[in-house]
Amino acid sequence: MNRYRRCLFILALTLIQIIFIFSTSIGQELEKVRLEAICAVPMLPKGFERFNFNEMTLEGGQRGLRKIGDLRTFFTRENVLEESGFISLEAELVAESNLVEIWVDRTEWNVNVTQSDADQLVRAFELETPNGSIDPSKGILALEIEYLGTPPDVDGNGRVILLILDINDNFDAETNPSFVSGYFDQADQLSDTHPQTSGNVADILYLDSNPGNKNREEVLSTASHEMQHLINYNYDTNEESWLNEGLSEFASRLAGYSGRGFGQFLSQTNRGLISWDNLLQDYARTGLWMTYTSLRLGLDAIKQLVQESAHGKESAESVINSVIPGKSFSEYVYEWTIANLVNDQSLQDGEFGYDGFDLPSIIPENQYFQLPVNGVSGTIHSFASSYHEFGGGTDLELFMDLKSRPGIRATILTFSATTNIMPVNLDVNGIANVELQGFGNDFNRAILMISYMDDALDSVNYFYSASGAGGFEVNELSNDDGEKDFFINSSNVPIASLFSSINTSSTILSVKVFMGSNNPISIQIRANGVNSAPIFQKSNIIPAINGWTEIKLDSSEIIVSAPTAISITADSIIIGYDEDSNGAGNAFRESNGTFVPLSNFELGDNQPINGSWMIRLLLKQEIDTDMPSFFQTALRGDDWIEFDYSDGAVTIPYTVAQEGDVRLYIYDLLGRTVRSWNEGTKSPGKQYQVHWNGKSSSGHISSSGIYIIRLMTENDSAVKKLKFIK
Repeated sequence: MNRYRRCLFILALTLIQIIFIFSTSIGQELEKVRLEAICAVPMLPKGFERFNFNEMTLEGGQRGLRKIGDLRTFFTRENVLEESGFISLEAELVAESNLVEIWVDRTEWNVNVTQSDADQLVRAFELETPNGSIDPSKGILALEIEYLGTPPDVDGNGRVILLILDINDNFDAETNPSFVSGYFDQADQLSDTHPQTSGNVADILYLDSNPGNKNREEVLSTASHEMQHLINYNYDTNEESWLNEGLSEFASRLAGYSGRGFGQFLSQTNRGLISWDNLLQDYARTGLWMTYTSLRLGLDAIKQLVQESAHGKESAESVINSVIPGKSFSEYVYEWTIANLVNDQSLQDGEFGYDGFDLPSIIPENQYFQLPVNGVSGTIHSFASSYHEFGGGTDLELFMDLKSRPGIRATILTFSATTNIMPVNLDVNGIANVELQGFGNDFNRAILMISYMDDALDSVNYFYSASGAGGFEVNELSNDDGEKDFFINSSNVPIASLFSSINTSSTILSVKVFMGSNNPISIQIRANGVNSAPIFQKSNIIPAINGWTEIKLDSSEIIVSAPTAISITADSIIIGYDEDSNGAGNAFRESNGTFVPLSNFELGDNQPINGSWMIRLLLKQEIDTDMPSFFQTALRGDDWIEFDYSDGAVTIPYTVAQEGDVRLYIYDLLGRTVRSWNEGTKSPGKQYQVHWNGKSSSGHISSSGIYIIRLMTENDSAVKKLKFIK
């Protein structure tokens, strides 16, 4: 493993999302964590026709090298989130070096920004970066110049200005906790040929002082993020946001600073790679893609992406082809979505893994623990994959109708001693029927991955269902209401949740936690209350940030009853908290070696803590595969089946009383056969199904109306009516 990959591995264990600890005077080392930082670059206009002549008149003599204590007027955005003009502020030069100047809004100096803050910025930019950096002996500027490219230097003085101010971004700690931590503004890059229409004519990075300056490491992470934007502008003044922001996310990690975790995306994967709404999921998604690209294609490819003059996916495909000739952008993104699920470099040529880099587990869009599964319709977005997990039952057979759209594809992954990746062969109509031999015996987990690797449409529809029998029921126990109100930092003090509503002895399937950092955690299962000895422990779990992490225990038969507790230990615990639920008696924190109710502690201003930790327990109970009610020949379900053609397909479930050959027919009211199926030999005690897409055997769409479905075996038959709406 090369040195850069070792650095990334270390970063994977230490990355903290750019969040800010809001209350600092909280007793018992409990801190409320609720702020989430974004970058304003994607929201700023790229044109400058809105500049006001009077606002943008520059004062004479304000360019060139300055000395500490000098003042300068800067023009900044009146509101970075709105179509607004510019305002002026007076800033003081408080620190400098050969490469960087630190200017601070005078109203913020020695209020939210200190000399120590400024000195640290100078050191980080010019002299050194943390141990997680690719080269700690170099500062941010030197690293990014070496690995990304050179900044524009529009004013010709060879310096970058860091202007610290309270960015106007509608921030409110209670009602709008998301804030802009920094930005780069293209307006500053206009030359001074016509000073009345130019910006500040300097290489400037804007950093937030309130609330953004409350955590120095996050300020440095933001500075390295914005530095990439400045460099990128020197090569491409109109780069697409998804690629530009992904590169900036990577730049922070390159320099060893905290970045957003990937859990926001891995828990909601059905989001297109090249789309951008400036949500935290967007930063997580593009940052993960850039990490994958750096490991698969190398750091030179990242530099090429920064300096490539083409935009977006055209830029990406050009760089991909320079390393892997003939590899399309679509195929590369498809392989990335598989790597996000399996993260195993031993598969094929290594394209399905992150070398030495641990990821939180993907949370599937749907999870099924018993069969059959009747028709499921959904939508998949451009350059995205969604995952549908089957984890219980036997004789799994999948039917899918993917509408024969260019770029849509299905892949089945099975997990046993090895991982098998099986692309599905779709017919000309986008339909396939796949029987998974050995499911329920040789392996117990399969995932259907549906992908749309094109951008002709924003999204496309799909339909699938699953035949089979058996499995288990899953009961998810929770003390929270599913909505995180904020995070609480418990430092390194263990916490626990108690579950008192387990009515019968049950087997644990998994534990779910909602964490605010991806520091490794350990979970313990305590079968006789919070202060009983653990009966099971699982360590070194890398959780998602700001999303659910599911920790599967299906290889361990752990049977519990009430009261059962789940505890978490770690060097640092930042966990989701639900303050709206009645948590009295179910949330605990350790004190002097004993778990005591969380309500014994207080937040700031003597605020009691009566809510719940976001910890959940999933229990499973086997179901009988030989259900007596299935020992009959029947078309199951309601008396009438209704089917709207826009739904894609209808599922027709059936069972048989005796083993034998089975046929199904759909007739119109004149007795003409519209569609037929030869199902082969079927056995009693299982539920089967066929699917009709509203078309006749010749491929024509049927007319709206009433149809008759007939199920026929050698000795029996069943009939049901179907109403079809076109």
